[in-house]
Amino acid sequence: MSYEELEILREWANEILAMGRARVMTVDEMNGTIRLLHKGGTTDDRPQDWRPVVLLNCTNQLVMHILNVRLRNIVEKAGILEPGQSGGRQGRSTDINLTKLEWITREALAQGKRVYRVDVDFTKAFNAM
Repeated sequence: MSYEELEILREWANEILAMGRARVMTVDEMNGTIRLLHKGGTTDDRPQDWRPVVLLNCTNQLVMHILNVRLRNIVEKAGILEPGQSGGRQGRSTDINLTKLEWITREALAQGKRVYRVDVDFTKAFNAM
């Protein structure tokens, strides 16, 4: 969503909450439907040719989007998350973490200390269905 679209959505949700018209979402609104999505390619007879996706109800998606934005704003303003927790956060990316890692490595070398780094590769983590 663009920033303008997000603001419209926020205003709409806040109006509903302020008017006391808020309600509990139904089970149908909260449930998702799991479907297999073909990854493309020439074969479709192996499990690795498919990946599971969850199709969410539109109401659920809107509510979760609003909650995500609100929680992210609270967490970032309060400094609750470790600055290195950059994944999926707007304005943060791997190049920032790489720059931090290079700086830490240079500082450690200058002080005669060691830096231990552990990398975890999740490339195939979700193909093991």
